[in-house]
Amino acid sequence: MSALADCFKELERNEADNNFEELNRRFHDLLGWASGNPLFGLLTSTMHLLTREFSNSLGYSAQERAVQLRFCAAFSNRCALATRQLRGRR
Repeated sequence: MSALADCFKELERNEADNNFEELNRRFHDLLGWASGNPLFGLLTSTMHLLTREFSNSLGYSAQERAVQLRFCAAFSNRCALATRQLRGRR
């Protein structure tokens, strides 16, 4: 969970940077593996290998980057809430 949070912070810092696409892939790879489902993790990683292979740059527009960040923020907030709830049950 902390790796997802750290990656999200990097995404926010690099929204206008060329590194955004790779960070976005990394966030979703972490998300896939964090699901606990190895098939989902492998599928996510494979899709990112394909996008790297077929395209040097996906070319996210500023609007698409903003949407990606809103999605990642919403997910990160839900993960943080779920983590706090789980810790409270112990």
